[in-house]
Amino acid sequence: MLLRHLFYQHFAAPVCKILRQLTKPKQTAFENVERGLAKIEKKYQNLPIKQRIQIMVAAIGGTYLLGLAALSFLWYRQQSTSSFHFFDDNPEWQQMDKFGHAYTAFHLSRLVVYALQYAGLDHKTALQYGGWSGAVMMTPIEILDGFSEGYGASWGDEVANFVGAAFFIWQQKQWGEIRLMPKFTFSPSPFAKLRPALLGKNIAEQWLKDYNGQTYWLAIPLPVQISKDKNAMTNLLLGYGAGNMIYGRPEQNRAAGLEPYRKFYVALEMADKPINIEPRFTNKLLSLLELLAFPIIKLRVDTEKLFISQRNV
Repeated sequence: MLLRHLFYQHFAAPVCKILRQLTKPKQTAFENVERGLAKIEKKYQNLPIKQRIQIMVAAIGGTYLLGLAALSFLWYRQQSTSSFHFFDDNPEWQQMDKFGHAYTAFHLSRLVVYALQYAGLDHKTALQYGGWSGAVMMTPIEILDGFSEGYGASWGDEVANFVGAAFFIWQQKQWGEIRLMPKFTFSPSPFAKLRPALLGKNIAEQWLKDYNGQTYWLAIPLPVQISKDKNAMTNLLLGYGAGNMIYGRPEQNRAAGLEPYRKFYVALEMADKPINIEPRFTNKLLSLLELLAFPIIKLRVDTEKLFISQRNV
């Protein structure tokens, strides 16, 4: 009995413990994060609704201020300040910057409304308080532009901000959901190295500054399903971009030997249908992927080629 007890205590039990640890299924990093978020969400949802809203508003405000500080560092750190002034930039960059303002305002409004709903507000109330938040949150950028010597406040940018927020509100009131989703893609262009101070010295700056590499899309869901996957859906993508630009205005680019042009795209995209994932907050985080487009079949038409063909005729 004594030998059996010693064998079990000092050999069999430790070996079995090690084998259990080695054969125990390991949790993936995503599963660990999801489990942690589930615990946080449970505590959050147990709070009174007033406290949940206060926490969410504080989180939105803090995130917004951090984003504004990062933008100021990337965009304005090399600009001198001046007295507040306006500047007409509507003819510049083939209006790519206006698409960027509308796109950003749309998604800021979308994320704020979703956050307020998550905090406990009903859809109508969340839309009432957060629908125009994208335009409001983009306005300080125009104020910063107005005090920047190299830029200036632009009424065209502000109009684009309100168009983006209005597009979101219209869909919510029309359908109660988003059926027409603005999306974005970026690929580095060879023009950034020609004016790195303006178009960006690295990828971290270029995706924001180099309009040659940006494309803005509108995703339209199609009733047909190409994939056999029942959770997949097909989107029609309509895209817009521009190229041959190292200066804002067309005449400046032509003086540098570049003919600016517009790029129009038609593409298809395979996307996953919305899936209820626990916790709900994880589902909202995954919805950030909807900011980006993933075209698989793409047709492109450049106005530069059309211009050359007409000139040859």
